[in-house]
Amino acid sequence: MLALINSMRLAKGMPTLGWVNPLLYSAYEHGAFVDIKECQAMAHGCCLYSFATTTAWDPMTGMGVPNFQVLAAYAMNPTLSSHQT
Repeated sequence: MLALINSMRLAKGMPTLGWVNPLLYSAYEHGAFVDIKECQAMAHGCCLYSFATTTAWDPMTGMGVPNFQVLAAYAMNPTLSSHQT
């Protein structure tokens, strides 16, 4: 996904993302990830000694499932190229 976003940015004359963590965490705050609050494997007794899922970031599911359309639109914001990439 990040390679596709970088290609989209290059096509618009924007720089590639570079160090992407600040962008991802900022995009997370803008709804670019779907939070996973419940893990079906945990509900069926699998992985009893692993991490639990919670609201927001957790070690089991991280930030959640990326929503490519939202993430790409966020990364294409021209103001991000100067302070977050």
